[in-house]
Amino acid sequence: MIGGLLVDTGFFFALRDSRDQHHASANARKHLLDRSRIVLPWLDTVASVCTTFTPN
Repeated sequence: MIGGLLVDTGFFFALRDSRDQHHASANARKHLLDRSRIVLPWLDTVASVCTTFTPN
């Protein structure tokens, strides 16, 4: 296992949206999530979930 991996929500947006300019890069690195302890900035994560991943 790799140590802690700080992942900003932008990574997940890019991974989710194939039209995102960073999608290919995020997709190429997603395997690192399986071998790492993921550290998320909680305030950014809450704001992202509340504004993006919930229905209107």
